[in-house]
Amino acid sequence: MLSQQQELPLSEYSSLYDIVVPQDNLLRRINDLV
Repeated sequence: MLSQQQELPLSEYSSLYDIVVPQDNLLRRINDLV
């Protein structure tokens, strides 16, 4: 259940990262790994 709850915010954060965080940024790479 925890994983499902985490997937929801990750989807929203992914959109924000795509706009705010550059693709070559470390945070962006971590998001891709998750």
